[in-house]
Amino acid sequence: MSLSGLVSEFLRLVMYSGVFEAVARLRMDFLNDLRSCVFKKDMNRFQVGGRTFGPYKAGAQAEFPNWILDVLLKHDVVELAPEDAFDSLPRIRNLYNTERGQPLELHDSLPSRFLYVALTQKIRRLKHDSASLDPRTYDEIEKIQQVASFLRDTRLSKILRVAKAGISQDMIRRMTMEEKWLCEELSSLLSRWRSAVLDEHGLPNDGP
Repeated sequence: MSLSGLVSEFLRLVMYSGVFEAVARLRMDFLNDLRSCVFKKDMNRFQVGGRTFGPYKAGAQAEFPNWILDVLLKHDVVELAPEDAFDSLPRIRNLYNTERGQPLELHDSLPSRFLYVALTQKIRRLKHDSASLDPRTYDEIEKIQQVASFLRDTRLSKILRVAKAGISQDMIRRMTMEEKWLCEELSSLLSRWRSAVLDEHGLPNDGP
């Protein structure tokens, strides 16, 4: 079986099992990870999950877990600090262009190990009130989805190459959490496949 056929079979086998559980765990990790934001307006003291935050003045910078930050962003109270706005359309477009210009290697400066889940969360946030979306928001959603898909598939071909050649810590450092999981699973599968293919003990016995 070819490498592409092997990968297709692997993906088919895990489609309804391990992959969704793995991605769900990674999304929970993302929601508890911290990012910085800047308040766009004054904010009174508020409580979330038994903790008290604030008050904050417009222009103040603060750090929150992504699950709290998502609510603040939905209510247009804050904007992401520039260093943590790695899910913005210009940033992912630049990353895609860089990846496309390096066809053999993963870009060595990934903005976040949670890039894909952050993009998914952003699209969900933009869609949360579809009745009031203006054409510019629809256009932004469509462009983010398109560039994110191109970026994912461009990087996937490189992930497959790494899994085949062998994983190094440098390569792991260049991957998102989802890519790391996939690469490790594929590498393990390929290792077992290489051993099994030329394993003489797996052949049927001679004779009747």
